[in-house]
Amino acid sequence: MPTTNISLYLVPFAWLLAVLPRVYTLTTYSTHSMAQNSDAMKKNPRSIPAIVAADKTLPPKIRDCILRAESVMINGYDNLGFFAAAVCMANMARLDVTLLNWLAAVYIGSRLLYIPAYIYNDTVRSVYTRSALFAVGLIVNVALFVLAGVCLNRAI
Repeated sequence: MPTTNISLYLVPFAWLLAVLPRVYTLTTYSTHSMAQNSDAMKKNPRSIPAIVAADKTLPPKIRDCILRAESVMINGYDNLGFFAAAVCMANMARLDVTLLNWLAAVYIGSRLLYIPAYIYNDTVRSVYTRSALFAVGLIVNVALFVLAGVCLNRAI
């Protein structure tokens, strides 16, 4: 029985994971800030890190988590194109579907774990965990490109 290819469905899921930290930012900020600058945040979402950094009503630990959530959101967008291109190349090269699904799922899993590891990293040990999870996602993307290249070279 052929395996269903889910890899392309995981690309929009990766986008959703990239957006998710913004939800954390907005809900955490509205819960913990006395300043309530939500109108300014809505008018110019790119100013959120500056608004949060300047808000003296936030407890420092909460402020740091919110700022890291914004950073992990940007990181998710930065990595989304690489993942999408890797999945597309692997599909174009007709990489084995089981392997492709597995690698794409590992990438998604690494991102699922990476987000809280990034937001809540307040110790040196957690920084190493975060970096290892990032490396897993990076290695998966590189592997997808390399395996796609191998498949295409065999087809020539």
